[in-house]
Amino acid sequence: WKYVNGEWVPGGKAEVAPPNPIYIHPESPNFGAHWMKEAVSFAKVKLTNKSNGNGQIMLNSLHKYEPRVHLVRVGAEEQRT
Repeated sequence: WKYVNGEWVPGGKAEVAPPNPIYIHPESPNFGAHWMKEAVSFAKVKLTNKSNGNGQIMLNSLHKYEPRVHLVRVGAEEQRT
């Protein structure tokens, strides 16, 4: 789609969806007490619309995104045995 004369019109082929990006927080892994002592900042996450592979998360222009945060317990599999 593209915006022309005040309205959205079909604009050709769709962009290829970027792979699902994963960002690992630089303070990770860490204990729960560490994460609870102050707000967790994601200020160093780099978002871009260009594919250059330098640790940046690629997003398509003019698309809406909903970020997700996943907390993964380290060593959880080992503790089950």
